[in-house]
Amino acid sequence: MPVRNVTIEDCGRVEGEDITPLYTALKEVCPGLEGEAIWEKVREKYNLGVAGDCNSWVTHMNHAISIWNRSKPKDCVSVRTAYDV
Repeated sequence: MPVRNVTIEDCGRVEGEDITPLYTALKEVCPGLEGEAIWEKVREKYNLGVAGDCNSWVTHMNHAISIWNRSKPKDCVSVRTAYDV
């Protein structure tokens, strides 16, 4: 499933629908502890933490989303392969 790009308005939100669309998509194709572990590796590798700079967060997150949309992973193995984690 394609993942929508994030915008500056998504930065720092802690509640609401689809606040982290990449995380939501990853957990759908790779649930459980393995999905959580992969998410942490992707988050670290692609610098997806907010850390006060929303413009950088949007840039990094949309880059990671573009990888997802290009590779269309269907399971944990294909997520790992897409992100090289």
